[in-house]
Amino acid sequence: QLDHHKSFPKEILKVVSLLPGNNQCIDCVSEIETMSDAWACVTYGTILCEECAFRHVNNNGKTKLDETLKPFVNGNWSFPSIMAMVEGGNESMVKHVHDNDRSRKSSSSAIKRSSRSSNKLLFPAGAYKDEPFCKLYSGKTVSSYRKVLLQRVTDALEWQQRTAAMYV
Repeated sequence: QLDHHKSFPKEILKVVSLLPGNNQCIDCVSEIETMSDAWACVTYGTILCEECAFRHVNNNGKTKLDETLKPFVNGNWSFPSIMAMVEGGNESMVKHVHDNDRSRKSSSSAIKRSSRSSNKLLFPAGAYKDEPFCKLYSGKTVSSYRKVLLQRVTDALEWQQRTAAMYV
């Protein structure tokens, strides 16, 4: 049985905070000053500011999005949830959407580069303001990213189990 952690492990949180794009909210690109105030969307392995996390929570009932959102502090973290955050990252999701969603490829204004690094692709504030919230997170491209992330987590967990068995 896998252990549950009340809060996200601090040592691993340091690693997650260094993943490309995780210094900003995936939705509004506000800077994440401290990870202890940030929220995680485990479903996509992404980082959200508190305001956007609450927007997701408030819209879930209306949009029927199947998302798991947790605060990094007191979020009741399982090992698979922790692995989703390690295997994901804001840039990973945005890059997948940008590379695979043809309807958004033509809109170069829909992607903004972070001020910290020219390689970090993020959703800028208001870039998709004309799109319904549910459309942004329920499209085929985002759904395919969920599957990609789930496979990464599954592979990592299987590797961990095989490795652990070698030392028993």
